[in-house]
Amino acid sequence: MTHDPDIIFVTETWLSNDIPDNVFLCRHNYDILRCDRVNGVGGGVAILSKKSLGVIRRSWDNFGAEGFWVEMRLSKKMIFGIFYNPSVSDADSMEAIIKSVEQVVSNNPDRPIVVCGDFNLPGINWANLSSIATHNQDTYMNRFLACGLTQKVCFPTYPRSQNVLDLVFDNINSIVTDVYPAQDLSFSDHIPVIFYLDMVSTKSITHTKLDYRKMPKNEMRLFLELQNWQLVIGDPTSTDVEEMFQNFKNFYRQFCSFFVPQKTNLTRKPKYPKYIRKLKQKLVNKQRKFNRSPNNQNKSDLETARREYYDALQKHVSGQEMAILRSRDQNVFYSFVKSRLGSDHVSVNIISEETSEPFTDDSDCATYINEYFQSVFINDYANYPVGLRKIDVDTGLQEDDFIITRRLVVDAIRQMRSRSSPGPDGILPFVLKSFALHFSIPLVSGVARKKFRGGGRIIV
Repeated sequence: MTHDPDIIFVTETWLSNDIPDNVFLCRHNYDILRCDRVNGVGGGVAILSKKSLGVIRRSWDNFGAEGFWVEMRLSKKMIFGIFYNPSVSDADSMEAIIKSVEQVVSNNPDRPIVVCGDFNLPGINWANLSSIATHNQDTYMNRFLACGLTQKVCFPTYPRSQNVLDLVFDNINSIVTDVYPAQDLSFSDHIPVIFYLDMVSTKSITHTKLDYRKMPKNEMRLFLELQNWQLVIGDPTSTDVEEMFQNFKNFYRQFCSFFVPQKTNLTRKPKYPKYIRKLKQKLVNKQRKFNRSPNNQNKSDLETARREYYDALQKHVSGQEMAILRSRDQNVFYSFVKSRLGSDHVSVNIISEETSEPFTDDSDCATYINEYFQSVFINDYANYPVGLRKIDVDTGLQEDDFIITRRLVVDAIRQMRSRSSPGPDGILPFVLKSFALHFSIPLVSGVARKKFRGGGRIIV
């Protein structure tokens, strides 16, 4: 059987600082992150992640545990931890692992988390949540459960003693699915564990936003007509333009939050066709049957059910994507892309030239970018050509003066696209266009304070 995993978690790598990453034959397709044992031989853990996933190692405190944490962006940002406990009697190592898990889970309550590795806790029965007190194994089990973690491996991973030593935890019960032994990968005395991540079936998320289509325009117009804009944004003769614009943005936010009603959006998991839901249920049933009796026939049935389900799911999703492309509707296309990217920002790694490693601290990253721009910046401030200005004797206007009127501002607002997204200032073009005549008054007052570097003036 051929495996093509997106993420590979490895324990007991037996690597050290003098052994390069090229020992991994698949290094060209994967990002390799390691935590080698510092003192002595053996031990060590590693994560191999396909380059398209953009794995980032984070500097969370591991309290001296043999392991580390990373972040990856799948359908949303996820946290993964990999750990190795050398022995059930090594209390210091296990305490360090537990502390690290407790800290990360506590500091990231809303983030999907998966923790896996070789924990060497043979005295815990994860099927019925019972344990023995030897080497504090009952305490360790209770601390894992107190973190809200669920252990997914229910078959022996160490054939000699028939113990479950290699564990996979998740904090959202629907993330880790289809956990089964990879007996065809028998290259060690442990049985490797294969599991799938079902990011589609995470919990529904409820959030609210303003429903601008239902805003009471008549009441809002009356409210704007009663405003004393000089009190709202400041006196144009004495208030700085940046302060006036900040005052205008504050007024806009309060204005919208007071008048515009809110609507609740519930992001639900996709409802697939009936035939796909049947294949999913068939896969679940085969998984349960295999867990109860892990023989070759049940394993073959499970692999067949899994292949049928994921093939059907892939064809269905591909068909939906092709229908969106054929529709040539830009709004539908970008809505689909946004739904796949999620609301989180995609982080881009910046590599240090000194260490050839990505920056993990935001301050170091900002300093690096600032130093680069300083190195290529050309300081030509105020080096503008000076020429004679023609002055109209009748009006007193100079050639480089700009004349701003309410009509020009209103026309500029009305030329904006109603369906455009707001910029960094958070001001929605749809709202500006709905009250263009009223908002033109403070906008013209603010423009009156603007000074041009070239010497020209703005005439209102």
